[in-house]
Amino acid sequence: MALAKDEGKLKKMQATKAEIQFCLKQLQKQDRLLQTFDEQSFCALVDHITVFSKENIRITFRNGSEIKTL
Repeated sequence: MALAKDEGKLKKMQATKAEIQFCLKQLQKQDRLLQTFDEQSFCALVDHITVFSKENIRITFRNGSEIKTL
């Protein structure tokens, strides 16, 4: 039972690692600091945006991390 649970955690961690590596590769392709909106980079990094209210907007990245707007 514990082994199956650990294997599941390992697979999830490997998937997260792959997502982070993908995001990093997308960022490394940039030869300069982004100064304008880049749809390709945005789509490569952001999974979805949730708007709960005018003051509560959350951005979820492809790697699962999330930020809340101020």
